[in-house]
Amino acid sequence: MDMDINHLTVYIEGLPAMLSDYYGVLNYLIDKIPEIQTIQFPRLFSKNNDTTYNSLGTYRGMVFVSFWNPQDVSSVLDKWPWIASRTDKQSKNHIRSLSFTHWNQLKEEYLALCDRIRSQNQSYRAQLKSEASKQDDANQDHFDAMDEDRVDQPDQPLATQRPQFPINCVLQITDLDPTTNKPSIRSDILGVVDQSECAYIEYVKALCTAVIRFNNANAALKAQQALGGELLSGISQVNYWNNIPERLRIQAMEKSGQLSEHTSAIGDDGSNVDSKQQAAKSKRRKSNKGDLIANENYDQQI
Repeated sequence: MDMDINHLTVYIEGLPAMLSDYYGVLNYLIDKIPEIQTIQFPRLFSKNNDTTYNSLGTYRGMVFVSFWNPQDVSSVLDKWPWIASRTDKQSKNHIRSLSFTHWNQLKEEYLALCDRIRSQNQSYRAQLKSEASKQDDANQDHFDAMDEDRVDQPDQPLATQRPQFPINCVLQITDLDPTTNKPSIRSDILGVVDQSECAYIEYVKALCTAVIRFNNANAALKAQQALGGELLSGISQVNYWNNIPERLRIQAMEKSGQLSEHTSAIGDDGSNVDSKQQAAKSKRRKSNKGDLIANENYDQQI
């Protein structure tokens, strides 16, 4: 659009979704607003090339409409004001309009806000990563000290506790394009891994961040190599799974193949419960055997 046409163009949103194409929109608007010069749908980025636009545009209930004179522009802006009354907001089709110049201003403000949020998120993630690294070091020191204590006291059983979630199955992708959406993210993922390997996609548009959970570590690694991002680990991984219901964690463990059918529980004193049970059974067998011998001796005496 050149400078002249920009001043004659209005952005209109809230149109019925059923219109779907150019002629549907034209027939809907033709008897509601002044004579139309052109109609253009917002152009979306091509999936194959992020630097090119879909020249035909895609209908999403919003259009750019150009008129022949400024008076027609003013009449449309008055008919469908951007800040509508409460009654208009409650209507089924809340149509509102904005001058193309004002629309561009809002777009620039939105993109600037996304940049600020992205920058803040980067700083916050760097801080979290630093804190997680310190926590991991502290945990490792603690475990090393426990191992040293066990070496000094070899009679005490060694307690091992398996993670209660699959390892390296969650991929976090940050700094996504503000214009992207969850379906496009899903499409990119399914272009790399099989649909059965993708368990869940969480996309926070305001943070330009997606967190994808896979059913196995190989799929997560394959997606990371193709799409970038970072596999959650350490405290970040623990915090993620702590927010997942236990039922889903168990299902995730089963699907990942990391759930052992022979995992043993850990006692309150740190000892292996299975070992305790085996010792108790052995003790009972010895006791029963002693009773049998005593009874045999008693019978012989009689």
